[in-house]
Amino acid sequence: MKKEFCWKIEGKLFAGKRCRFQLMVVSLQDDVVSKELDIAVYYAARDVQRRVKSDADRAGRVSRFSLCSSPQVKKAAVDIVQGLTGSEDGLQSLCSHSDVLIPSLSRVLSEKKEVSEPAAEALINLSQKPEQAAKMVAMGMIKTAMDILYKQGSGITRLLVMLLVNLTQSDDGIASLLQTGDEKIQGLYLMKLVRSFCTSSTETTDDPFEHVGPILVNISKKDSGRKMLLDPKRGMLKQIVRQFDSTNPLRKKGVCITDSPQQLNFFLEDP
Repeated sequence: MKKEFCWKIEGKLFAGKRCRFQLMVVSLQDDVVSKELDIAVYYAARDVQRRVKSDADRAGRVSRFSLCSSPQVKKAAVDIVQGLTGSEDGLQSLCSHSDVLIPSLSRVLSEKKEVSEPAAEALINLSQKPEQAAKMVAMGMIKTAMDILYKQGSGITRLLVMLLVNLTQSDDGIASLLQTGDEKIQGLYLMKLVRSFCTSSTETTDDPFEHVGPILVNISKKDSGRKMLLDPKRGMLKQIVRQFDSTNPLRKKGVCITDSPQQLNFFLEDP
């Protein structure tokens, strides 16, 4: 499958003198085990930031940040992980521990924005790697993202949609989003995304669902995706074509599906 859309968030902290990591003092009232874990995670995070090339094991230790009892230490560790995913060297070190790291990042997506935002950015960067995207799909990341996306008060809508763009570049990712394994709920996620895509405001610069356009491009490359979009009972195509007049190029891309007239005719063929 041709990979047209893949997003990367530039590292914020992994930038020499710009690093803002400071020692967090753990309260003596904390449980001893939690206190020791927090301190261990802090030092692991600091070491990873300073010497990411020299000791990949430190990346494994910091990847367990979601177990921290201290919100300050957890935030600092997540920020460092996000920063590391913004560089190729950092990505390589973290990928070797992704079996632990990905679930840890996933668990904090529902927390406050100061923690969930860098966690989502780190997942976007990790999902650039096909093998990491495959792990996320296998771990149920699409369901997690969709659940949080429509949770009231979610402050990372745009980032979650961008993550879904990366995860729907593979056949397994598309099947997961289309929910093809369960006839009772098949297409529910896609219908929700299309509804949000077509009803969210495009009059402002804040257009959190604009990246649904690239998702539509990704799924339309599969027969199952085209059939679902063209199903008259679902009525999704009628909603989507209303975006033809949009001035947003990402939205137009989702409406046109492809740039080639021949490919567009193929998409409009009777499935």
